[in-house]
Amino acid sequence: MRGRASGVSGEWRALVTLCGPLALVQICQMAMTAISTAVLGHLGSTALAGGGLGAAVAAALLLVAQGVIAGLQPFAAQAARASERAQILIAAILVALTCSVPVALALSNVSPVLALFGMPPAVVKAALDYCSACAWGAPFALCVASLRYFLVAVRRTGAVMAIAVGATLCNGVLSSMLAYGMLGAPIWGVYGAGIAWSLTWAAMLVGLASYAIRVRLCPLIVVARLPDARSAVLGRIRGIVRVGWPIAVGYASEIWLFLLFSTMVARFGTASLSAHQLALNIVNAAFMVPLALAQTATVRVAQHWGGDQRRDAAHTAGFMLATGAAYAALCATLLVACPDAVVRLFVERTDARYAAIDRLANELFLLGALYIGCDALQAIAAGALRGTHKTRVPMLIVVGGYWGVGLPLAWGLSRWITPAVVGIWTGIALAALCVASVMLWLLWRSEIFQHPQPRTGWVNE
Repeated sequence: MRGRASGVSGEWRALVTLCGPLALVQICQMAMTAISTAVLGHLGSTALAGGGLGAAVAAALLLVAQGVIAGLQPFAAQAARASERAQILIAAILVALTCSVPVALALSNVSPVLALFGMPPAVVKAALDYCSACAWGAPFALCVASLRYFLVAVRRTGAVMAIAVGATLCNGVLSSMLAYGMLGAPIWGVYGAGIAWSLTWAAMLVGLASYAIRVRLCPLIVVARLPDARSAVLGRIRGIVRVGWPIAVGYASEIWLFLLFSTMVARFGTASLSAHQLALNIVNAAFMVPLALAQTATVRVAQHWGGDQRRDAAHTAGFMLATGAAYAALCATLLVACPDAVVRLFVERTDARYAAIDRLANELFLLGALYIGCDALQAIAAGALRGTHKTRVPMLIVVGGYWGVGLPLAWGLSRWITPAVVGIWTGIALAALCVASVMLWLLWRSEIFQHPQPRTGWVNE
């Protein structure tokens, strides 16, 4: 009993010291998108639809690229020497800079793709304005991701948390200034909200890099003096990409499916697209805590797995899943209980389409509540498996579940259920249920749970 209590207390400490700051950072990152969406909503329903779509595209591209960079987490968590950690950080930054090139190019050329799906010209222009402004911030955002993942893996979460909070406040001020022309700033509208986003990521990079240099977490001179330093860094890059690319593909399959749904919803009218964007932003914001739990599970399981402490790894996975389920239940309760208050945060009641948006959003929030719970469990289960460097099978489950099950279901139900956007979200929720069920089964059948080996001294702690 003493060993069990000690294990529980250890996971609670990890929850507070790792997951708490991580969740706050993830919430701050999503809050930046939510702030931009709220600013755009007060510019009119067209700005909300187009700019919100642009914000979703930017967030999707960056999250996919961050999936590749996330491959550093299990390696950094298991690294014992400072030189090894420095090699991992250098490799991650090089991967981030490489990934930023296609991301920036895609953001700068998003309008032909949106037009191809029959988007209204005004919506396409607003989306392009926002995305082209975000393209400048892509290298900053991805370098911030590499530094953030690294600092969390080595348990330097205080600076990450403080800088994220400050950046969120900075983004709110800059977005209002550059979109509305406050405090003597130019009135740039949707483009201004995107520029504010880029400037905020640049400020975050300066803050995190300054901290890493000050505490000597990346001793470049030590790495340079090592024999075969270049080949060592290249090996780290290969390891990060090997673990990270399936994570990125899994993120992409889910995110780009939602963007495909957004293009489908756009054909149902501005009110449907606005309600869809609202529900999507709320679901994404709620997902930030499960994402932090998944990353915490990755770090903790990697540490236990590297030390051959498999019983501890199983305990970590179960604890994080239980915490995620409790959080998802709380979010779903709040979302179902207060839908009108959420809509009023993003849409002016004087808007001509307010009543239609409010009615649709109320229905979508119910389905979003189911999606939040299922997506939380599958993400945490995948995060635990990631700690053992297993990422390819979880990727196949996500891709197969959302594209093989979700897309046909959403397409078919949109023709059967009225309004059609509700049918699409019904298909999304059912697909999430399928993915979560299979992912949990995979975790249960993995070596984490089926072949635990007791840690030395577990009972006597």
